[in-house]
Amino acid sequence: MKFIFKEESIKNTQEIYYFANDVSFTCEEWNQCDFTIMIGCAYIGIDISLYNKQVLQISGACPKQAWIKKKLEPPNQLKEGKIYLETKEEFSKGTGIYLTDRNIPIYFDIKNNCICIGNYNVKDSDCNVKISSNLIISLSKDKIKSIWINPLKIK
Repeated sequence: MKFIFKEESIKNTQEIYYFANDVSFTCEEWNQCDFTIMIGCAYIGIDISLYNKQVLQISGACPKQAWIKKKLEPPNQLKEGKIYLETKEEFSKGTGIYLTDRNIPIYFDIKNNCICIGNYNVKDSDCNVKISSNLIISLSKDKIKSIWINPLKIK
């Protein structure tokens, strides 16, 4: 399973929010998706369209008690475009899989209101893709290294 970046012009104003009452991440401009890759951080998933295997957004429950406070520096060298799942596996609509069997950490920087899911040590060789107005996915060797929500918007 690979995640492939394609540089494409996007006009995605979608924003990821954290709904405090529901202890979950979602977005207001919801893209229709039919497959989820669970990333092991509470119940957060990467939502994908099986039509073209495009990564559309993240969503899912994750209580603040699971967040690790840490000073974070979000990636500043960003590419705009889309990320696609490349796999030979055939998936059924309405299903999902786990990306990993381990629990991926989630970090929160209270000063810059930023979330990082996964590895916060981003390098120049990583491909940091801004797929919506406040969602960045960092790829390393066709794998997801981290997911950034910057800034985190709470409702």
